[in-house]
Amino acid sequence: MRNYYRKRHPSARVTITLNILKAIHELGEATLNALHRSKNPSISNQSQTISVLLHRLTKQGLITRSGNHHNSVWRLTSKGQQIYRMNPTTIPKVPPRDDIPRIVIFDIPEHQRAKRHLLRQELAAYNYEPLQKSVWIGYNPLPDEFLKFIDELDLAQGVHIFKVSEKGTIN
Repeated sequence: MRNYYRKRHPSARVTITLNILKAIHELGEATLNALHRSKNPSISNQSQTISVLLHRLTKQGLITRSGNHHNSVWRLTSKGQQIYRMNPTTIPKVPPRDDIPRIVIFDIPEHQRAKRHLLRQELAAYNYEPLQKSVWIGYNPLPDEFLKFIDELDLAQGVHIFKVSEKGTIN
């Protein structure tokens, strides 16, 4: 299943990696704050994941870092620029935010743990955030690629997407 998925669709970690390269490419250089979701919505808001990916990208020779830990400035190396130029079309296009809340609820059995993990990564790549482990919320529509992804993994029966048209409390 994992090999099939990777051939057909880049993992969310690859998506986040390419988004980091894209952000640094567009900015020329970036601090960790510039790579955080509040400043760049194309990148996941998980700063620990971003830190790990930045370390990995440095070890691979795709980016360089200057400055101390808290004031680090990141730049693409020539190798990083080459990788970015080869892959910009694999970065999923996140539809613009329309401020309509959408809730994704899923129930995927334990024996399909890998699929459940891929689904969470994909939701994070589309700027959705967890309310609980199997309940996520986002404020932009999910693209057709996401629906195809669900079908490819044969998860359609366990994934439910709701668009909130009215908000309120029990009272």
